[in-house]
Amino acid sequence: MTALPWWVRRLVRGVVLAVRAAGPVVWRLLAACAGLHLSGWLAGAAPTRVSFDVLPVGPWDTSWVAVLAGQLHVLGNVVGAVAAAVLAAALVVSVRYPNQVVAWFCRRWVRADFAYVARASGLSREVGSGKAKSWVDPELLAVTSHGGVIIARIRARRGQASSEIVAAAEKFAADFGASAFRASVVSPSVASIRFTMLDALAATRTATLPQDRDLGTPLEPVEVGREDSGEPWRLSLVGKHTLVAGRSGSGKGSVLWGAVAPLGTWIVQDTVRVHGVDLKRGVEIAMGDGLMYRTAYQPEQAVEVLRDLLKIIDERAATMVGRSRLHHPRPGDPLHVLVIDELAALTAYADAGVKKEGNRLLAEILTQGRAMGVVVVAFVQDPKKETVPMRGLFTQTVALRLQSAEEVGMVLGAGMTDEAPAHRIPDDLRGAGYLVTEEGTVARVRAHFWPDSLIKATAARFPAAKRWMPPLEETSTEHHVISLKGVRDVAK
Repeated sequence: MTALPWWVRRLVRGVVLAVRAAGPVVWRLLAACAGLHLSGWLAGAAPTRVSFDVLPVGPWDTSWVAVLAGQLHVLGNVVGAVAAAVLAAALVVSVRYPNQVVAWFCRRWVRADFAYVARASGLSREVGSGKAKSWVDPELLAVTSHGGVIIARIRARRGQASSEIVAAAEKFAADFGASAFRASVVSPSVASIRFTMLDALAATRTATLPQDRDLGTPLEPVEVGREDSGEPWRLSLVGKHTLVAGRSGSGKGSVLWGAVAPLGTWIVQDTVRVHGVDLKRGVEIAMGDGLMYRTAYQPEQAVEVLRDLLKIIDERAATMVGRSRLHHPRPGDPLHVLVIDELAALTAYADAGVKKEGNRLLAEILTQGRAMGVVVVAFVQDPKKETVPMRGLFTQTVALRLQSAEEVGMVLGAGMTDEAPAHRIPDDLRGAGYLVTEEGTVARVRAHFWPDSLIKATAARFPAAKRWMPPLEETSTEHHVISLKGVRDVAK
């Protein structure tokens, strides 16, 4: 059986939402309409003149009954028309803005159940005795929505701290039927709980081929995926270093290509050059080799890439002193993006000399490079300090599925376990995680899926304007060695 067209699914969903939203009002109006018509029919069925032989007053004039019957019928028609108009308006709004209607339901639900859940969770206090007993509850300051996300702002009652409300956030989420939640302390007396009621991240979305742009178009944040509100997740790379941490199978590849492939329109213009370091022997980066300015698949080669990038930083610093504090990419003077897949293979597992030099060079690039137009996007499975000693130098971090709450603290910082619980991400939600920006804001996000065929198609559509060539002396030396080997083979 083939799937229903999207517009049929949307219409059916709109009808269901419209009935739920306007149902109580419409049913009452229809009941009133039926009552008015029935009353009019009964009144119209009465005779116009009734004789009472037993009474000395003679026949009564009942013509007013017919007039009343007609008025009741007209009023019934008006009430019926109002019911139809209310249902039609609800249907139009529900089909056109389904997420807003769902959010309206959820806001009403949260407001209606808040006091009961607070009391059941032990956040409220009962005062008085006997019939004079009453409850002192935390105060629900505001309930707002953004897409399928409901944000409740709560003030603690007297004698209570906002951290107690944060600790009870999971109970609120369970009662309201939220698919995910985040809680944070706003102030000692105010907490914020974010409930994901309509999870826009539940379904996997496949990325699309990037669009062409005019030459010289300013570099924009790239769309990696979407946020839990349904809005696009756009990642800014200019002037920022990004660390992505996640267990094996958490979807790091989706984030990698979500950050690199949309740059294709600027790569082909030489506004961006991507240096791909894949220490899993090239399995990931080689898939989109055409987008790369340069690749390295061994730790020793990675060190050479780092050295060359540090030279670029030195050269740009000499031209920018006293003129600019931040490099602005443009064709021929590009943003250099260093992508490192499996960072620990360089910083922790390489030979001692390579590891020491790699850590030193990378630390210099992280501290000096972003102002000079050299940024790093690194991926790692194990976020321990011993594995990534310079993790504090990254300005924005993405935590995909992690193993424990302790790892969340390692990646995102102390106290982030409640606000960004990456250790609670299900195994089947690949590419989902939490982004913490340089400003400290937190967003729940999920990257689009990039199949191999789409990566190859993007690389073919947007080939790198320039490719790195080894220095002449290296090329000559390699050619000389090959020539000597050929002479030996001939001699044999």
